[in-house]
Amino acid sequence: MNMMKSVTLASVLMLLMPLSVAPAWAEDGHGHGDHGHGFYSQSHDRGGLMAQNRDREQRRNVEQRRNVEQRRNVEQRRNVEQRRNVKRSFPGVRRDRDRGRRPGYVLDRRYHHDHYYPPRGYHLRTLPRGYMTFRHHHRRYFYWGGVWYLNSGAGFIVAAPPFGMVVPVLPPYYTTVWVGGIPYYYANGAYYVWQPAQQGYVISEPPAASNVVTEPQGPDQFYVYPKQGQSTAQQEKDRYECHRWAVGQTGFDPSQAVGNLTDSELTSKRADYRRAIEACLDARGYSVK
Repeated sequence: MNMMKSVTLASVLMLLMPLSVAPAWAEDGHGHGDHGHGFYSQSHDRGGLMAQNRDREQRRNVEQRRNVEQRRNVEQRRNVEQRRNVKRSFPGVRRDRDRGRRPGYVLDRRYHHDHYYPPRGYHLRTLPRGYMTFRHHHRRYFYWGGVWYLNSGAGFIVAAPPFGMVVPVLPPYYTTVWVGGIPYYYANGAYYVWQPAQQGYVISEPPAASNVVTEPQGPDQFYVYPKQGQSTAQQEKDRYECHRWAVGQTGFDPSQAVGNLTDSELTSKRADYRRAIEACLDARGYSVK
């Protein structure tokens, strides 16, 4: 009897054991319950970190787009304001409306110069390719195509060149006027006068309008076209060197006041100079008209 009770009790305990004691491998199905729980925690942490990075990147992109849009709006407002003030800030010129040129540029009609330039105060982010750098009283000026620039914050603005600064070459487009028998070369509101002692052109104050005599276009006035795609800086250098060579060959300098020459002698000298400089420019890859 006691033996039967012992067997029955043992059987009951064996039947109840699966309900109260689970094997260690049942926690994750592979015998690694604690390790599986740690893996889940690490994956969950990485997923949260990736979500945070995505949110941060999205916020950064939104901020960048907002900054770009703000800069674009500021630039547009500045250009609109510049176009409104063209006549007031750049007297003697008219707005460029007729030929579809670059917005904000103006046509300089003084002395029939008839060339387009950005007005003073015009802002741009980068300088044109091929610009030249000059220093005057410890300040840097940048020059290209008859236009002068100064640093302005993150970009540059169009400025007037300082009086007294000497440059080696004239702008690619200029108009010759005469003041008391001395030639002045005008371009974009600036006057250039040759100084033999300094072997360059000094930027001079505007002469009194009553003393200015406009010279009709003569044989020494011509247009030079770069057939080989020479840069503006190279064009100016070649033109200046050819000018000096032609002066040396002919003994005549059209940039200097005319001495005691008769009209026929002056015509002959100019023709000789024109042939000499044309030959020099042609040899350097230019077409002269």
